Amino acid sequence: MNKHYRYWAIGLILAFAFLMIAVFTTVNWYKIRKAAPESLPAVQVNRNLDNVMAETQMPPS
Repeated sequence: MNKHYRYWAIGLILAFAFLMIAVFTTVNWYKIRKAAPESLPAVQVNRNLDNVMAETQMPPS
């Protein structure tokens, strides 16, 4: 019976460690995402690519 308690204890410790890693990763991701618009330069979108896709899908008239 002592082995079963040991396995449960190891499982709980691993589950807790996995949960903590997930929480810290998520918090870090949110911090990076929140700070990104302020720290990165603005990226200009090339809208010509949208027009090229529209022209290639429509048959010429």
